[in-house]
Amino acid sequence: MTYLKKIREIAKMSQSELAVKAGVSERSVIRWERGESLTTKNLQKLAAALNVTPNELLGVEGKEKTK
Repeated sequence: MTYLKKIREIAKMSQSELAVKAGVSERSVIRWERGESLTTKNLQKLAAALNVTPNELLGVEGKEKTK
């Protein structure tokens, strides 16, 4: 499961609802939840629609940096 799907489910939002709120197609949301290519612009739209940071959608929020 991708972080996008996990966060969407926590937000109790359907793929269709997220698509409308983010201004993208439902098909795109489905593809991105499967891990297919996601542009920075669309990542920002999804993050805003879910009220999270783009890093949280990518699963990197709060992880330690490696040296």
